[in-house]
Amino acid sequence: MKNNYEIKKSNYFEKPFPYIVKDNFLDASLLNDINKNWPEDNYFFDEIEGIRLLDLGYSVKRNRIISTLKQLLKRDLYSLKNRKFLWGKNKSFWLNFFDNEIPKINEAIYYCFQESLSAKFGVNTIPELAMVNLMQSNKNFNGHGIHTHHYHNPNWTFTMLLYIDDQEEANAPGTDIYSISEKQNISNVDELTNFALKNRIITNPEGLLSKKKTIEFRKNRLFAFMDTPISYHGVTESKALNNTPNKEQNRKIIRFHAKYDKSYVKKLYGFDIDRYLTLRTQFDVNNNDHQNQNLLEPENLIYKGIKKELKSIFKI
Repeated sequence: MKNNYEIKKSNYFEKPFPYIVKDNFLDASLLNDINKNWPEDNYFFDEIEGIRLLDLGYSVKRNRIISTLKQLLKRDLYSLKNRKFLWGKNKSFWLNFFDNEIPKINEAIYYCFQESLSAKFGVNTIPELAMVNLMQSNKNFNGHGIHTHHYHNPNWTFTMLLYIDDQEEANAPGTDIYSISEKQNISNVDELTNFALKNRIITNPEGLLSKKKTIEFRKNRLFAFMDTPISYHGVTESKALNNTPNKEQNRKIIRFHAKYDKSYVKKLYGFDIDRYLTLRTQFDVNNNDHQNQNLLEPENLIYKGIKKELKSIFKI
C-alpha cells in the first residue's frame, strides 16, 4: 500500500483562492476498506438539513466513560445524544486511519499551501487538526449556501474534502467555488477588504460573485482549499440524491479542517477568537449606530489584519 500522498504542482491552483484537486488520491485497497468500514447512519448526527456528520476524533479517541461523565456534569445533552462511540473492528480501522493516514494527508496539503500560510501566520510548522468528520448526505440534502469559514475561525488554515463513494451516475453535486464579480469593480486591496468584511455569507450571489468552477463529485478525489477571507464556496441546490438506490447514505466525504493555535487570532486581528466572532457576526454594514466597532474603518484592528492577510496571500 503506497499512501505517500504526493500532490504535484499541476494539482495546485491559485484563483479564485488557493486550492488543490487530486484524483485517485488514495490507494485502491485503502479506499475499499474505507467503504467496507463506513459506519451505519445511526452513528451520524445532523449538521444542516440533509447533511450528517460523525465526529471521528470523538468516536475513536475519547474515553467513553470519562467523556460521558464530563457531558453529564456539563449537562451537555447535545453531545450525549448525537456523538457516539465506534466499537470493535470498525473502531480499530478508523482509529488507525485517524492516527496514521490523516496526519500524512494534512502534511501533504500543508506543503502545497506553505508559502501563503507562512506569509499570513509567520510560522513554518505543520498545522494541527481542528476537527475530522465523516460526512454523508441523505434524500433531504438540497445544497449548502455560499459561505467562508474565515469569519468564525480565522485561525483555520485549510479545509479538506475527500470524496469517497461512487456518485457519478447519481450526478451528485460537487463543491462550487466563487470569484468576486467583475461588477464589483474591485481594483485595490482596500476595496477587497471591504467586500470580505461585508459579505461573510451570501444568499444571493448575483452581482456579488461569479461561479468560477464546480469541483465535481468524483470517487477518490481530494479537494482542499485555503481558508482565506474570500474563500467563497458552497453546494448548488440539487434533487439528485432522491434518485439513488440508498437515499440515506450518499455523497460520502471525509472532511477535516486544519488550524494554528487560537492565540494567533489576537496577534493578527487584535481580539481573542470569541470577541472576533462576535464582532464579525454582529456587524451590520447598514447600521452606522451599531454598538460594536465599525469594521470598515481603516484603523480598525480586524480591518487592518484582513487587509494585511489579503495582501500577503494574493500579492496585491
